[in-house]
Amino acid sequence: MSDFLTIDTSAGLTQQTIAIITGAFISEDMTCIAVGLLIGEDKINAFVGVFACFLGIFIGDILLWAAGRFFGRSMLSMSFVSRLLTNRKLDNFGELIDKRAAIIIFTSRFMPGTRLPLYLAAGILGKRPFTFLFWFLVASVVWTPVLVLSAAYIGPSITEPLKQWFGFGLPSFIVAVIIIFVFYRFITSMANRERRILLYSSISKVWKWEFWPVWFFYLPVVLWIVRLTAKYGNPLVLTTVNPAILHSGIVGERKSEILKHLPEQWIVPTFSINEEEPSDRCKRLNDEMADRKWSFPLVLKPDTGERGEGFKLITGMDDVKDYFESYSAPVVVQVYHPGPYEAGIFYYRFPDKKKGRIFSITDKGFPEIVGDGKSDIKSLILSHKRYCLKADVFLKRHKDVLDKVLCKGEKMSLAIAGNHCQGTMFLKGDHLITPALEERIDKISREFNGFYFGRFDVRYSDTEEFRSGENFRIVELNGLTSESADIYDPDFGLMNAYKKLFRQWNIAFEIGSLNYKSGVDLSKTKDILKIIVTHYKKRKGIEKISD
Repeated sequence: MSDFLTIDTSAGLTQQTIAIITGAFISEDMTCIAVGLLIGEDKINAFVGVFACFLGIFIGDILLWAAGRFFGRSMLSMSFVSRLLTNRKLDNFGELIDKRAAIIIFTSRFMPGTRLPLYLAAGILGKRPFTFLFWFLVASVVWTPVLVLSAAYIGPSITEPLKQWFGFGLPSFIVAVIIIFVFYRFITSMANRERRILLYSSISKVWKWEFWPVWFFYLPVVLWIVRLTAKYGNPLVLTTVNPAILHSGIVGERKSEILKHLPEQWIVPTFSINEEEPSDRCKRLNDEMADRKWSFPLVLKPDTGERGEGFKLITGMDDVKDYFESYSAPVVVQVYHPGPYEAGIFYYRFPDKKKGRIFSITDKGFPEIVGDGKSDIKSLILSHKRYCLKADVFLKRHKDVLDKVLCKGEKMSLAIAGNHCQGTMFLKGDHLITPALEERIDKISREFNGFYFGRFDVRYSDTEEFRSGENFRIVELNGLTSESADIYDPDFGLMNAYKKLFRQWNIAFEIGSLNYKSGVDLSKTKDILKIIVTHYKKRKGIEKISD
């Protein structure tokens, strides 16, 4: 490093120490790393650097504790503090502080971001201050030399290559500090079990293809569609697959309009709300509930949603107001069908045939955890070999009850939306297909004149009645871009999944070609592009409301 980075010894040890202590108040970790690099470059005495960092950390810890002790209650009203230090954290910390001060303090050194809420809570709630301050001292004495001298030891192996790239001086020094800091944060974060599990779940999704991003998984399917386009001459042939649905159901079709074409006795009671102002929408919902004699719970979801986004189980008017304030586009309101079973029935019929077929059935398994009387909800989610793969979804959804301990044998549902992206497990449902069910679905479908291809999502309460074609209700019907979702069964296999999707699109093109030859008009490209743009503009706020 250049002389620019040298702490001038002629300034005196006191000035050096004050400079390092001040830096530690701003960022303990980055200051320790920077001092370690300077020690490795022989720009500062090792004892002076370590001791000054120790003083900065120890004094900073005491000041945080003192702030909680003397100003804590007033500080809780500050927005940045309230985000870090919730009432639940305060209660938990207050119980643990006096019993496990040593463990808590040493653990916080391995968990970035926890020291501020922990030490403030200690000052506010702790009843044995000298015990806590003693362990501050011990932790600082142990931790500081480890971090500073580690940076000094590994520093040269990082700074030497950087000098050749950036030259001597400040740029290479800053880059070195950042590299070591990022590495340090990664190592310390892995001490946290939740972070380890979330990292594992992210990495394991690489070989668990059912969790791949949609755009990536569908690349071979897009190529297959290009091949079929060459065979049939025009991709817009697909827009004639379902003449009764807007653009056959590529995007932007309204769920409520589709359900109006199906026999009323087979659908979940439904209506839509189009008003823009939240107050008007709430009034409309109240009026409709009174007229229809409905009561909560109800289901709200976007009228043009996809992949389960925006689905919300509503238990009262407060939920309704929150929903309408977050999402202003048209909304479907439905009576909640308790199931507990749900299935996706993929159906098709060639226009020149009198009878249609069930292409597949997806049996949807809703995730639930079972209490053991000891573990909280968060631990049960993270310890489950499958649910941990969707831990980011489940932990966010149930953030208000994560510390609750379920009684032994007590069950709790983690998802009620029958969608893979929301955590529901999709399984092959071939065992549910019977001649009676196929006949019932075909009869319902043929009453929707102009529908030939798509997936019914249905809920039912008795498996045998469902197999007999009785006592189920249709939640929604999706058109052209719906999936034969049983492919996401973990045992299905990637190649088998692609084979099934290829076959699905073969059928779609063949139906479209037959309809086109019979005189059905193709959609216009500009109309499709326009509705795609409109659809994605209306999705604003949808990510805030999914169950």
